[in-house]
Amino acid sequence: MTIEMAENQQCEKCDHGPNGGGNQCLMLAQGVACHKGLGWSPIAFRPDDLVFLALAIWRESRGEPVACRVSVAHSVWNRVQRKSWWGDTVVNVLRKKWQYSSLTDPRDPQLTTWPQSGDQHWEECISIARDVLTKKSAHPMPGADSYHDISIAPPAWTAKARRCGQIGKIIFYDVDHDYQEAS
Repeated sequence: MTIEMAENQQCEKCDHGPNGGGNQCLMLAQGVACHKGLGWSPIAFRPDDLVFLALAIWRESRGEPVACRVSVAHSVWNRVQRKSWWGDTVVNVLRKKWQYSSLTDPRDPQLTTWPQSGDQHWEECISIARDVLTKKSAHPMPGADSYHDISIAPPAWTAKARRCGQIGKIIFYDVDHDYQEAS
């Protein structure tokens, strides 16, 4: 999906725009930083990535502290950066069966829950998703790529994972043991 830019818009970070490589800079058109200026490939951040990431944050952690919601978003982004069986785009990671239950588990009541117009949590989740995808927010739980809510028993995968910490009702883990330093 591409979004046409206005004739006078020029990406500040790359040659996208009417005076450069065409008028298809998805990032500027969405009001976020361009992928070339951040060293990402164009496929790493698409408009649907922003919406799906915001939806995952909203379904998985609305009502939790902001740092918790930011950590949920970063858990997805860490998986994208890993480019393993989890997937190589935000949407692919989120669609991986049994990984983010609110988007894939038919037994999860969140699967059919949608934000309503004017929902403040939804607006905050969009902002968090944009900040994570444009590297404007640090990961409160460096290395965390997985988590679970304290309302459920720790899943089997937690036995071999490094526990990163807890924010609100969510415990975060580094399953692939690729610990990142706080930025």
